[in-house]
Amino acid sequence: MHVLAAPGALSPRSEVRRVESLPAHIRDLAYWEAQVPWHRLWLSHNDYHRPVLAFLSPRVRPGWRVLEVGAGNGVLALPLEAQGCRVTALEPCRGMQGLLGEECRRRGLAPQRLEPRPWEDLPLSEAAGYDLILACNSLQVCAGGFDAAFRKLFAGAPRHVCVISEVGWERLLRPGGTPGYRLDCLCLYRPGSSYAYRHPREAVAHLRHRLRRPPTPEEAADLRRRLVFHQGRWWLPEVARVGIFWWEREDIRNPQGGLA
Repeated sequence: MHVLAAPGALSPRSEVRRVESLPAHIRDLAYWEAQVPWHRLWLSHNDYHRPVLAFLSPRVRPGWRVLEVGAGNGVLALPLEAQGCRVTALEPCRGMQGLLGEECRRRGLAPQRLEPRPWEDLPLSEAAGYDLILACNSLQVCAGGFDAAFRKLFAGAPRHVCVISEVGWERLLRPGGTPGYRLDCLCLYRPGSSYAYRHPREAVAHLRHRLRRPPTPEEAADLRRRLVFHQGRWWLPEVARVGIFWWEREDIRNPQGGLA
């Protein structure tokens, strides 16, 4: 396994959030419908996915069939489509589908197919035959749970699997957890993941959404203390810890190391 990491960034043993520490409501589709305006705001003020695209671009090939689980606004799906892949963008959230439509019109291209069913509802027969199944920060929001969603990525025997995640690294690195596949590469990086609000009230409103309850006075005051005014916006500075995990099916390399 190749491990790539920004100098001084982190290691595969770095402490990251565990899946069990996440609130249960993130697996509710209604939460993500309400999250759409905040997600649009986040996307417009971050370059979070640039290292992911830099990782994927030299590995994928034109003509590959790619399934992305949780495609969002197409920030990964559309560049892969532009690279010549045939992408199925699985995105059950109607609001996120709207963002994807906006991005398709802006770029002048679209994925081969939009799949509106949740990952847990997609029949296994329809998850078969892909060269790559990709999931970026989506396994933990699947209704059936992280582990079941992760196992299903491999059940259709794709040639490659790629998971980008801020959580659950101990599960992704579990020995024997992906029979028939080798973890070929692990890339670790620390991107900015900040929100830029127009007013502190907007930040408090977003906190209320994320908590699914009104914040306590102490929580609201702590949030306001963390905000930084810069270039006309109130920024909530955040730096994420992200792992890009790339598995390869064990039978697709010949003894000389070339692709079978």
